[in-house]
Amino acid sequence: MAAPQVAEDGSRGSRIGTAGFAGVGYPDCQGPRVPAARLRSPALVAAPPQDFPREGPGYRLAGRPNPPGSQRLTAAGGQGPPPRGGAHAQSLRPAGPGAVQQSALSRGPARHARTRAGTRALLGGGGRGGGTGGKGGGGGDRVASGGARARPRARPPPRPSPARVKRFLPACSGRRDLTPRWRTARMSTRAKRAACPFSIQRYGIYERCRELVEAGYDVRQPDKENVTLLHWAAINNRIDLVKYYISKGAIVDQLGGDLNSTPLHWATRQGHLSMVVQLMKYGADPSLIDGEGCSCIHLAAQFGHTSIVAYLIAKGQDVDMMDQNGMTPLMWAAYRTHSVDPTRLLLTFNVSVNLGDKYHKNTALHWAVLAGNTTVISLLLEAGANVDAQNIKGESALDLAKQRKNVWMINHLQEARQAKGYDNPSFLRKLKADKEFRQKVMLGTPFLVIWLVGFIADLNIDSWLIKGLMYGGVWATVQFLSKSFFDHSMHSALPLGIYLATKFWMYVTWFFWFWNDLNFLFIHLPFLANSIALFYNFGKSWKSDPGIIKATEEQKKKTIVELAETGSLDLSIFCSTCLIRKPVRSKHCGVCNRCIAKFDHHCPWVGNCVGAGNHRYFMGYLFFLLFMICWMIYGCISYWGLHCETSYTKDGFWTYITQIATCSPWMFWMFLNSVFHFMWVAVLLMCQMYQISCLGITTNERMNARRYKHFKVTTTSIESPFNHGCVRNIIDFFEFRCCGLFRPVIVDWTRQYTIEYDQISGSGYQLV
Repeated sequence: MAAPQVAEDGSRGSRIGTAGFAGVGYPDCQGPRVPAARLRSPALVAAPPQDFPREGPGYRLAGRPNPPGSQRLTAAGGQGPPPRGGAHAQSLRPAGPGAVQQSALSRGPARHARTRAGTRALLGGGGRGGGTGGKGGGGGDRVASGGARARPRARPPPRPSPARVKRFLPACSGRRDLTPRWRTARMSTRAKRAACPFSIQRYGIYERCRELVEAGYDVRQPDKENVTLLHWAAINNRIDLVKYYISKGAIVDQLGGDLNSTPLHWATRQGHLSMVVQLMKYGADPSLIDGEGCSCIHLAAQFGHTSIVAYLIAKGQDVDMMDQNGMTPLMWAAYRTHSVDPTRLLLTFNVSVNLGDKYHKNTALHWAVLAGNTTVISLLLEAGANVDAQNIKGESALDLAKQRKNVWMINHLQEARQAKGYDNPSFLRKLKADKEFRQKVMLGTPFLVIWLVGFIADLNIDSWLIKGLMYGGVWATVQFLSKSFFDHSMHSALPLGIYLATKFWMYVTWFFWFWNDLNFLFIHLPFLANSIALFYNFGKSWKSDPGIIKATEEQKKKTIVELAETGSLDLSIFCSTCLIRKPVRSKHCGVCNRCIAKFDHHCPWVGNCVGAGNHRYFMGYLFFLLFMICWMIYGCISYWGLHCETSYTKDGFWTYITQIATCSPWMFWMFLNSVFHFMWVAVLLMCQMYQISCLGITTNERMNARRYKHFKVTTTSIESPFNHGCVRNIIDFFEFRCCGLFRPVIVDWTRQYTIEYDQISGSGYQLV
């Protein structure tokens, strides 16, 4: 064994080179001698490295597409993903038993690479034997320690003894020379990492990297895999190192690695938005393509990095940009990302949903069906994707769904076809496909059901069997209507229909049954005044703007760039659907598909969101609705007292209930409806008043308080920064002035992004 090199100060040292150490999972290196004592300095503490991508330099991915121009059928009969380079069609496996080195990406750091097979090789001379460090060494496929199979160690000690570990590192010249340059048994892993520029910069050891570069190391020099220091810094999100390397002359768009990618490609694959922003500030070109023909926006769409997709589009990248295989970002998102984003974001930017790719002529809907991506299929159908678009084989998305025998996809695609009037549908199918007609049916069904239930009960028929059969017919009618015309919007349309129908029949009952029996001045007149206030507040709650946050196209892009460059492009404050910065207390409503300022909840009883723009009207609606129901209950009791020969005090509870139900079944049915609505209206009104006056929060904030950093939540209470005391909360919410006696604070919640307030004595509150 060759003697170790000795530095001028007498300490043991070795060479530092361009690539790292084979023994710790990095390429061989060669360079100036550095004292080993200096390398073992405790100051060189390495941070854990970034996980390496599943695609990148050194990887051989299983199941990769065929070379450009070819086609591959899946097991279900459809095409595979588009061609992206034949060099990556092999499965992930080592290069062979005689290989000396693997890719740094496929191996990862040493502590992750020492597997059962890796510990037997550790890159000796030629194969498992690993060199002359043991008696049986010598390269080839011979095994260390006299030919016996070495026992693997998942986590060897930092400084193993020479008797236990007989491994060594090959020469740093790139030759399979078995003359050792290091005695690894006497050197810690930390020292090895600290000696090589490619190793230490992966671990973010900034000062050590700077020392080596200042000593004359060329930052443009790649390692054996043609990967530069800037690539490694980008993939590990080392922004300080990137700034330093570029200041020393590193080429920002240097191509490298097996995929011939730029550092910007590497950062995009890993989803490092801050690194993408930094590289583009230094002039990195996101439109450059890698060895697979993809630009950065295609990579971001594939890996589901929504924030990076938004930033690239805001910086001018074409939302319909095609890669070398004719695939758009929307196609990649539909095929590779099984979530609403980034597909929803791309659709918000008005992407073309019916474009076909270069080789297969598949649209984004085709690719979503091939991937079984039901989430994206729903989004594309809502966006108006052409269901009948055919690929190069003449297959539509529905044909591909039938090949895969996916019932969900088949049903939804057929419904989409029928909605557009394809297949010469019958009159009933046309009605089913008409969205406006379905909405009217869902709103009108409660009117019919409430009337039929009361009408059948009020019929002068003694046979309950006949009435039971009639009620069965009502049930069958409802089942037919629900299966034929009800859709996913029923959860919003039905409650509104129930409220409107109940109120309509209550007013019919009031004017046709109660008008002649009740006093006009003390009963009818207050009831009419209350009804006017009820209609006004209901109309405002239903049709007014609840506080929709709006922005132009340019404002959206400007917001994205500002948030990204300040490190704030987070989905907690940025809406990927509306493409706006969320003001404080706002939320995106999934039913209305809009961002609402000071969002409280989506109320199905008014068919609208409740937010900053209509919350006060909603409270007025609840208040006057409660009084209207109370008057209705009073009218029912008065009617029974005048027209039914029974009394609660004389006959008892159950006899009284039986007598009034028999005396006027319709009135009893209206009474039950009134009691039902009284319960939920009273509970909702009390909860709303408690939250407004005592807590100073909205319903959404109370339910999701733990998601917001500005709330202090304990097991028994929620401390809100918007709670300024019961009286002040009520004054500010309802904007009471009382001829100047009160001075409420008026806040534009559509533009309020902070929670900072300043209380000024005697003048209310003012925004800072």
